[in-house]
Amino acid sequence: MEEKELDITAELANLHLSGSERAAFDEEVGRILEYFELMKGIDVDGVEATTHVGVRGNRTRPDQVRKEDLSQGVLANAPDRQERFFRIPKVLG
Repeated sequence: MEEKELDITAELANLHLSGSERAAFDEEVGRILEYFELMKGIDVDGVEATTHVGVRGNRTRPDQVRKEDLSQGVLANAPDRQERFFRIPKVLG
């Protein structure tokens, strides 16, 4: 990475680098750029583009209409309730 590019990058990232930090940053970015160059040499012809390696279709389940009443099961977990309602502490005075 050229010094001017380093200055621009540091300014855009709002970084104030000391001399030793500049040297370390320059070395690290140089290694990253070398790795990118290495990756350019990999043959990816025929490899389908993907955004995530584990995604295989839509992970959501379809909506299902249910006729059952789940309210009693939900209310059974309430620490405090009144009839079919949750009771919560007063928040505003």
